[in-house]
Amino acid sequence: MLQTTKREARIELTSKTKDTLIRFPANEKCTQIVNKLISNIEQDTGQNIEIEKVELTNITTPAKRNKFFFSLMDGIEEMPTKDVLSVKMVPMNSEEADGEPEENAQITSLIRRVAIDGQAITASKEYQSLVSKGFFIASIVWQANDTTTTPNTLVELEAGFTVQSECKGFKYSVKGTYAFEKEAGDFSLHRKPANELERIKYLSLIEKAAKNSLEGITNDKD
Repeated sequence: MLQTTKREARIELTSKTKDTLIRFPANEKCTQIVNKLISNIEQDTGQNIEIEKVELTNITTPAKRNKFFFSLMDGIEEMPTKDVLSVKMVPMNSEEADGEPEENAQITSLIRRVAIDGQAITASKEYQSLVSKGFFIASIVWQANDTTTTPNTLVELEAGFTVQSECKGFKYSVKGTYAFEKEAGDFSLHRKPANELERIKYLSLIEKAAKNSLEGITNDKD
């Protein structure tokens, strides 16, 4: 007998002064639902809706695509990067980048070894060598120190693209938080899920930083 599994998906709409932000899981079904929703609104109102997406399709150099991620991390207000935990790099102009080819898997493993902290990765010979060969960052997981909380909170964040070869389908998440332990004088080693207020706070900060980063590299003539 065939068994069916029910899955729940959360689609969030946040109305701002002039814009409406839509958050939804990065999968085909949710994308279809959101596109249908937008189409229905356009039909009901008789107006075309201008859609802003975070995509790097028109950014054709590995260096600028990489700059997008570093600018994003640096651009999150009052949350300096502490560590880069993992980075996936894929080659420009490669349809295979959206899968898990052996070469890309090796690249991921290599970068994980050299990315000791957020300041070391760009200076590493391995990273520079990959960039010179036409590789760019397609997804990244990092930890940032939220200095707005007392005591500070260590937050683990992720950003990347579902269609990695073209840098389409921007996805981002809050993987969890680490509490500061006064007795140990350091952050806990055990990650816990972010609560709802934390999740909304950090997602909003990523969204703002991603938009600013995209605008920055788009206007960068270098």
